[in-house]
Amino acid sequence: MKNLLSRFGYPIFEPFNKLKKITIIYNRTSGSENGELALTDDDTLEDVKQVRNTLLSSGVAISVFGLDETNINKLKNIKTDLLFNLCYGIGNRPDSEEEVYTIFDSLNIPYTGGPAASVVLTNDKASTKKILSENNIPTPSFAVISSAEDLSIINLNYPLFIKTLDLGCSIGIDQNSVILNKQELEKKASKLIHKYKKKVLVEEFLDGREFAVTVIGNGNKAVVLPIVEISFGPLFEKNGRWKIFDYESKWYQNSPYYIQSPYKCPALLDKNIASTIKKISLKAYKLCGCRDYARIDIRMDKHNTPQILEVNLNPSIGRHSQIHKSAMATGLTFRDLIKMIISISLVRFYGKSS
Repeated sequence: MKNLLSRFGYPIFEPFNKLKKITIIYNRTSGSENGELALTDDDTLEDVKQVRNTLLSSGVAISVFGLDETNINKLKNIKTDLLFNLCYGIGNRPDSEEEVYTIFDSLNIPYTGGPAASVVLTNDKASTKKILSENNIPTPSFAVISSAEDLSIINLNYPLFIKTLDLGCSIGIDQNSVILNKQELEKKASKLIHKYKKKVLVEEFLDGREFAVTVIGNGNKAVVLPIVEISFGPLFEKNGRWKIFDYESKWYQNSPYYIQSPYKCPALLDKNIASTIKKISLKAYKLCGCRDYARIDIRMDKHNTPQILEVNLNPSIGRHSQIHKSAMATGLTFRDLIKMIISISLVRFYGKSS
């Protein structure tokens, strides 16, 4: 852990120790037409609870702010020393995350994560992949579909993988998301477009190992934490299931596929492959304008070449998360991780550790 902390070049917890009040801000999607968001709501609330509880004994006043349509003006007049951001929008209003960050930026108060422009970029998976490709960072070839008419222009190699363009949390992803032919593509694309009223992204499917890579810090002090592998157990192969982290595997805790998708950290990797994963993750982090911390999702192709699937600016950060798993592998406690993120955001905002 000492090597990790010394990477930042200052006493990492010193900025945190000067705070008087921290506000944890979040939103709930209850009431949204998308019922799949209910489980992600529970996840966010658990993250809020865990961050709050771990900070209560720190000597800093802790408040919690649940953002919705009724209290936007209250947020604009909030008095706090730092916003710990666990917010994905304004209440259950769809596609409102950018507005949240715009409000944050107007407050002249430090907040974790962001900024707005990078949130907009990384929420659009196609725009993210375009930037990665333009900068020679491997990512699966892809196309964007808005309607059935677009299917005729698809020129990709099967099998394919299909998901919504801008929804996270594996929403809309199931075993039928791996596409073997045009008929399956037409069926799944039509279903996603109709159900979510959104464009969909189709990319060449990588049938290799899957990893989650945490990057923490800013500028030349950003550092990659130990790599997490999502390990798909023997039940997947036994039952003929694709080894993908779909909605069931991620959220249904009573599902055997949830149980058989544990996180392993550090991932057992060839030294050169691990080095490549870290290199492209750090490059993607900087290219996409990530701040403070982020998670990069990666799969390997049939040649064991790591390729980036997504860049997540505001990933889950609770004790169950891949980020916490990575932090533990360095010797950090959950409290250390949270205090480190806060200190890093303060140094970024004020430009120094005092």
